[in-house]
Amino acid sequence: MGTRREPLRFVCKACGRECETYSTSKKGMFCSKQCRADFERKGRERPRRYRQDGHWMLAWTVPGGTHDKPNRGFEFEHVRVWREANGAIPPGCCIHHINGDGFDNRLENLQLMRRGDHTRQHLSKYANDTERKAEYARRKRAARAERKMAE
Repeated sequence: MGTRREPLRFVCKACGRECETYSTSKKGMFCSKQCRADFERKGRERPRRYRQDGHWMLAWTVPGGTHDKPNRGFEFEHVRVWREANGAIPPGCCIHHINGDGFDNRLENLQLMRRGDHTRQHLSKYANDTERKAEYARRKRAARAERKMAE
């Protein structure tokens, strides 16, 4: 009978724990299957940013889920900017862009408002509901035409 050789000692890439294994494959980089899975699904330090309904949206991956269906987090960028500067947004309130540009998320352009006041302010641009719907349809047609031109 021979003696077993010395185990390979390493530091886990995901959690930083010191571990040991007898395997010489790349599996020796992680202390467990769960640790390896969490490391492979770990979100970026900076979330992905994309446009949605006239605002910037942030998306990132959080640990958990599976390779095919990872858990994701979503949040409007202006909400995150406000929360990091001023803390949580109280219930019944929302963030308003003072200059009307939803892509301008500077802190000096953001204002905390009660939800009813915010809705009233945005609806006051139109004389009636028909005018508001006509403006919405015009913007949708313009966006559709712009997408067709890009193709």
